[in-house]
Formats: sequence, structure tokens, C-alpha cells
Amino acid sequence: MRTFRTWLVALTAVLLLAACGFQLRGAQTLPFKSIYVAVPDTSEFGALLKRAVRASNSTTLAERREDADVVFSISQDAMEKFVLSVNNAGQAREYELRYRFGFTLTDAKGRSLISPASLLQQRVVTVNPAVAQEVLSKQQEEELLRQDMQRDLVQQVMRRLAAVKPLPPADDGQQ
Repeated sequence: MRTFRTWLVALTAVLLLAACGFQLRGAQTLPFKSIYVAVPDTSEFGALLKRAVRASNSTTLAERREDADVVFSISQDAMEKFVLSVNNAGQAREYELRYRFGFTLTDAKGRSLISPASLLQQRVVTVNPAVAQEVLSKQQEEELLRQDMQRDLVQQVMRRLAAVKPLPPADDGQQ
């Protein structure tokens, strides 16, 4: 009887989610055929973004700026760490990690499709400075949080790119 109830509750939940239009986030469909991602080859964020564009299956990555319909440029990519609280010995108890990211998107003619946009991700890390073994685990936690923030920002950027409305062709004065 209990199994039947559990199954019935799960089925009801699925039907309600389907009825309200819920849909798992998948790959974004981008409204342009090709994009040039102007980021350094060593950029982790750039690698994640390029992977997400490839997964979209609707847009190709251009090797050169001249070959692309749009150009994605980074204006800011900074990880910051702030002390939020300290103990009575003056040692940090909490840190806040902030990842600031700014970008622009222009078409092949240099017209802005997305004005300079700025995104921010924040995470809090608590530390127990009295436990020496915790230092290494907190460094690993901080690295995992940084990677998580990058993935979240890539998804936000992809959603913004998917929402872009291409500009009409520029009138060059020729008929």
C-alpha cells in the first residue's frame, strides 16, 4: 500500500510539472549561425563557454572574427575574496567569494547586440582556524565553489545569448 501511495504521489508531481510547462534546462538554441569568442586560449571560462556553444548544435564557433555573425568579448573576469567575520584572535571565520564577469556581444558590423553586461556570483565559505587539517579541505572547497560559479555564469551567459534579437541589416545607402 505504501509503495502504491509513493508511486501515486510521484506520478501526480510529474503530471503537475508537465501541466505548468516545466522543462529541464537543456542546450540553448542561439539565434545566430556563428560566433567568435574573443577570449584568451588559457581562459577556463572561455573553454566552458565554447563547450556550451558547441552543445547548442545551432551555432558554430568561428576561428576568426571576420568569419562570425557575432563577436563575444569579455570586459571583466575577476575572482575576489573578502573576509566577512573574524574570531576574537583576529583570524578569519568566514569569507565571501565573488566572481564578477562582464561581456559584450556585437554583430559583424560592430553594432552592439548586448550592451556591456555585468554578472555577479557570490558564495560564502566558513573556516575554523583552530583546526589545522581543515585548511587544505577549505582550499579544495574554495576551488570547487569557484568552478561552480563559473559554470553558473556560463549558463547565465548562454541564456542571455539565446535571448538576443538580431538587428536588421544596416542600410548602406545602396538600393
